[in-house]
Amino acid sequence: MLSLKLEALRYFQRFFVYVLGIGLIFTLTLHSQAAQLLNFEGRAIDPETSALLYIETHKVIINDDGNYLSANVTYSDPYGEVFAEKTLDYVKSSLTPDMMFYDKRSEERITVSLNTGDSKNKAKDAYFHVLIESKHKRKESKVKLDEPLIVVDAGFDRLIESKWQTLKKDNELDFTFLAITRVQLINFEAIQKAVSEASVFVELHPRNFFINILVEPILLEYDSKTKRLLSFEGLTNIERFKDGKRTEENYIARIKYSYQPLKPFSILSLESTKSNDSNRLAPASKKVDSE
Repeated sequence: MLSLKLEALRYFQRFFVYVLGIGLIFTLTLHSQAAQLLNFEGRAIDPETSALLYIETHKVIINDDGNYLSANVTYSDPYGEVFAEKTLDYVKSSLTPDMMFYDKRSEERITVSLNTGDSKNKAKDAYFHVLIESKHKRKESKVKLDEPLIVVDAGFDRLIESKWQTLKKDNELDFTFLAITRVQLINFEAIQKAVSEASVFVELHPRNFFINILVEPILLEYDSKTKRLLSFEGLTNIERFKDGKRTEENYIARIKYSYQPLKPFSILSLESTKSNDSNRLAPASKKVDSE
């Protein structure tokens, strides 16, 4: 039973790259229109010891209609050292953004991109291209989009925002999540558990009976007015390392989010940020790509 539980946890932990892990692939053609920059931070705390595990720093570019264009999140240890980064590009789809996640500790890079197929049969031919690379392995896979409502990574938050009234009316929402490292589509349900004047509380459960009984639900709190994620508690997308070595287990954490006011965003600030990001990531990218 213990081995079954561990396997289920490993099965679950890598594909729920949460709700929170938002990233940034900058697409110049999109930013000819007016845009805004949303900065926010998430502090991941150990629920048992209250120790700080890591810090998420988010930068999201949003157009004047409120749609996400692209985003970036860096993961830092308690001492401020960046150990991972994720980027998301919402050009093709707000629910299934293209994603890149790179963990410097393991030198593992995961990319997910949506192929929409040919112009005549987009829905029929669409698939996800998943590539997992590290020093010792390279795994490339395709996942056909054969479910009606699919989300990738932080696309889940865009789903909640777009289905806000449905969730409040029906108290539940069924969707399918891409389990990236398992290269599978997993059915989930979001259940509205409580509502206050300030917050809406949601639980996430796998709809697979056997996974559900072995995995604790993920608890989410959203702001009632802005629909922004305020807190997260459960299994995260970040692997726990011990003495510099992989454990194959992800952190269980309580994450609180704090937001800064929206700021105007311009092409000039885009180029500056893009240049800084390229300089910071260049050595790591070169090292991984040469393997």
